[in-house]
Amino acid sequence: MPGVSLSRSVNNPCSVAAAIGCFAIAVLVFMIMPIYVGALADSYGFNSQQLGWLTSTELSGQVVAILLALYWIRRLSWRVIMAWSALVLVVCNLLSIYADGAYVLLLLIRGLAGFAVGCILAIGCSLLGDTAQADRNFGLLIGAEVFLQVIMFALLPRYIAIYGVDAIYSVLAASAVIALLLSALIPDQGGKHDLEHGGGKGELRLPALGLFATVLFFAGIMLVWSFIERLGIARGFGSAEIGEALSISGAVSLLGALLAAVLGDRLGRVLPMLAGVVGILLSYWVLASQHSYLGFVFAASLMAVFWNFWVPYQMGAVAAVDLGGHYTVLIPFAQSLGVAVGPAVAGRILTGEDFMPLIVYSVFFLVVCMALFLPLLRTIKSNTAARGAEYLESSH
Repeated sequence: MPGVSLSRSVNNPCSVAAAIGCFAIAVLVFMIMPIYVGALADSYGFNSQQLGWLTSTELSGQVVAILLALYWIRRLSWRVIMAWSALVLVVCNLLSIYADGAYVLLLLIRGLAGFAVGCILAIGCSLLGDTAQADRNFGLLIGAEVFLQVIMFALLPRYIAIYGVDAIYSVLAASAVIALLLSALIPDQGGKHDLEHGGGKGELRLPALGLFATVLFFAGIMLVWSFIERLGIARGFGSAEIGEALSISGAVSLLGALLAAVLGDRLGRVLPMLAGVVGILLSYWVLASQHSYLGFVFAASLMAVFWNFWVPYQMGAVAAVDLGGHYTVLIPFAQSLGVAVGPAVAGRILTGEDFMPLIVYSVFFLVVCMALFLPLLRTIKSNTAARGAEYLESSH
């Protein structure tokens, strides 16, 4: 049966590893955004408005590609699209060096690079969402992203000091070459397709609910995370101390993703997702009540760990209720939308140096998010139980 062979393809360890590698490489530019923006400003003297347009253009290209993927994700060859997207990414990063600060040209190049990134993310999300161990594989994905981020933050600054932003574009181009090679291991299609569900796109209600809850989660997290450096400054910590604290939290956060990868769905999804939200709320309590530097480091680390522990289960839950496999591609879009909304809301409610309203609003967002995910999790649990009963009945 063709459905069986496709399912085996996406569950092949090489296919999973390739999807994780391509996704982590594609999203790398956003993971190192703080030093990337700084390098652009130092190398070319771009002002804040120009820097904002550059990063927004790249993100907009990604969003357009993800939305278009709703049409082609179950129709076209994943391997071919992945290969072409990786090739475009190589060319765009090399052309970014050639542009040498020509602003309009750089805008066009980075917009195209963002489009290629969006195609890769769409395929990566769909492939991992189709696997039998989606939670584990999404956990490995988050772990790979954080690992690359930590490595880049540790190594890139010394080369940026010598070569400027060209050092970043060179690393991004070399990484895209690796993605191009890995694309050969990507299957043509996934394990879910229209034939399995009567030619329709499956039920939209539950995936849409999960995607909306994802927006709320990331908006809630970013309410606090986007201003955590400002909170540290308000408490009298130096910039170097805050940078050290955030570096520690970034490295430690790898534990959350790896724990999700190890646990997978052994405990289901309700308990891990509840634990993730409770852990984040605990980090808020520490942040609000402990004003020492060690308390700040602990709170930031706790937040990052449970954030990265929660996300793989969120992605896995959306994929599990997306029966036709059409809407999983929107997960990166929902995450990016939440990341954009959070700081905007924070800017409106923040008054002076009183950061408690940010924490209160974030708690509200996270609680509502968890409440919205409960119907998805109940549906997944009942579907799993039904499939188990069918298996037992057929085996007798």
